[in-house]
This record gives sequence, structure tokens and C-alpha cells, in this order.
Amino acid sequence: MLRLVAKILREDIREQDLAVRYGGEELMSVLPGTNLEVCAGAAERIRRRISGARLTLRSTSHEISSVTVSVGVAQFRLAESMESMITRCDAALY
Repeated sequence: MLRLVAKILREDIREQDLAVRYGGEELMSVLPGTNLEVCAGAAERIRRRISGARLTLRSTSHEISSVTVSVGVAQFRLAESMESMITRCDAALY
């Protein structure tokens, strides 16, 4: 599942953007020079692609029909710490 989500994430961002695994099941994209509205649109596009993806488990051939993700978006503020921005992004998940 994590590989599928990471693949979609990498495919749906620009070449100059960065997609990373931030924690266990947490992935993050950094879209430099992009405003919040464009980032929110990219996040929604990625969320839709993930929810529309179908995954078949190799071990059982069982198809997982729907995958959902939570997405938070935040824009870096001048003089803000990276931790603060990540905290705001995390809060936006809810």
C-alpha cells in the first residue's frame, strides 16, 4: 500500500518538487515556489488518484477496492521553523 501511495505521489508532482517518506506511514511533498491554492489542488488530485487506485495483494490475490488518505496542506511562513510548519500541516489533516 505504501509503495502505491508513494508512486502516485511521485508521479503527481513536478520534477523540481520533493516527495519523501517522513515517518512510518507519513509521506510529505515540498512544492517550492507554489502558493497554497495550487498546493491544495495538487493534494486533492493526489487524494483522488489514491482513492481510485486498485491494489491486488500478491499473497492472496485479494483486491483492495478503496484506499483513503488524509492530506494536510500548509504554506511556509517567513522566519517559521520547519517543525512549526509541519505541525500546522499535520493539524490540517483533521
